[in-house]
Amino acid sequence: MHEIELNFRLAVDDAPDGSRVTFRLKDQFLNYAFSDQLKDALKALTRERIERGVPVYVMDLSAVQVMDSCGLSVLIGVRKLVEESGKRMVVIAPSQIILRLFAITRLDRVFEVVTSAAECEAALSGPQKRPITAEIAAASA
Repeated sequence: MHEIELNFRLAVDDAPDGSRVTFRLKDQFLNYAFSDQLKDALKALTRERIERGVPVYVMDLSAVQVMDSCGLSVLIGVRKLVEESGKRMVVIAPSQIILRLFAITRLDRVFEVVTSAAECEAALSGPQKRPITAEIAAASA
């Protein structure tokens, strides 16, 4: 994905102290239309931050209203990288439709999903929800 298009679709906010990065999707749709390019770009951005030692990854889906299996695959790909490096990922998803998709696919048991930035802060101050790696693998197959 070209950098201009990536900047149009994604905002990246690195905390000044290096304690976290927030990836905020700007599109209403996280689906097949651009998921492959987005997945590659997000994985590259995540790898860079893992190398820097960033411990927390926040995926802000506040703007997303529609997500399909390709969109879920993007999140699963990033989650695998984060988990393999021993880091933490929290997903902000205020849309009831997106929350329902996580519940139907049972990925709400794998991801730490919250509905607001305030809830994200509260979650990060507590213990990490440990996802079941086998469920992540099964969900991405």
